[in-house]
Amino acid sequence: MNTEQMLKTLTELNGISGRENPVAQKAAEMLGQYMDVKIDAMGNVIGHRDGKGKHILLDAHIDEIGMVVTAIDENGFLRVGAVGGIDRRILSANRLTVWGKETLLGVVCSTPPHLAKGDDDKVKEIGEFVIDVGLSAERAKELVSVGDAVTYNQSFANLLNGRVTAKSLDDRAGIVVLLRAVELIAAAGCDAKLSVLFSTQEEVGTRGAGVSAFGIEPDEAIAVDVSFALAPNLPKNKCGSIDGGAMIGISPILNTAMTNELKRIAKVNDITHSLEIMGGDTGTNADAISLTACGIPTALISIPQRNMHTPVEVVSISDVESCAKLIADYVIENGGKEND
Repeated sequence: MNTEQMLKTLTELNGISGRENPVAQKAAEMLGQYMDVKIDAMGNVIGHRDGKGKHILLDAHIDEIGMVVTAIDENGFLRVGAVGGIDRRILSANRLTVWGKETLLGVVCSTPPHLAKGDDDKVKEIGEFVIDVGLSAERAKELVSVGDAVTYNQSFANLLNGRVTAKSLDDRAGIVVLLRAVELIAAAGCDAKLSVLFSTQEEVGTRGAGVSAFGIEPDEAIAVDVSFALAPNLPKNKCGSIDGGAMIGISPILNTAMTNELKRIAKVNDITHSLEIMGGDTGTNADAISLTACGIPTALISIPQRNMHTPVEVVSISDVESCAKLIADYVIENGGKEND
């Protein structure tokens, strides 16, 4: 598969935090072309190949935000709770998939503007939204149970200029970055000792990455996630740019030597990139990995993305490729070396 095909395949599978198995199985199959793969007790996909020198871990999270059914009312409407950072501002009138005994299409009910009251411009709490699956209460309770998962119902699509839109590009685009990086590393004949982690439950507290990094025991790690891409009304100083390439993280919690090496490699190899400056935690798996065991030197590379935590996230194929090349070049140049 090429990069676009991998993005389409992985974003159209579903796997909210704690229920990543459908997408994890496919990602494990794709990674298995390059290394031995297992799925651990938390559902993390872990690939490993032996090699020389320092042991490098590459991580991206495989879960997506979603919802869970909390109640079915007397008219057959569903109430939901959030799994991860659902953007309540855009939830109304969305199409959803309810994963009951049968797969059901649902829509989020919306108040017509003709019937709106004075306070209807306020964003509802997640528990105030109702999902219409077109069933009576009796039939809804036969097919849907409290605790069933709910995901956005949105297909992958191409935009102009090499950009794509889909749900769960956060962080399936990161998974594709690592798959492409491993492909490039293999093609170069690099014999570095390498582990790849597609981690679970990032959206509910970076849980999978910390557990697996502890078991993997790498010498250093690179986490891959998405970050903010500039769009109208967003602050320039907090955003990268679509087609701006890999965003190299700079933060007190990130390893300065690794960050400087990524900057050097990007410059020498003419890889499109920018710098993302953070004053503390990064809000990614890098935070959890860096604190694992006695501490793991960790760097962060991010893909610029618009519309984060919505069903219409947008990334550029060229940015995914830039991130993959930067990681591959880092491993090729630094893998096989012993720690200083």
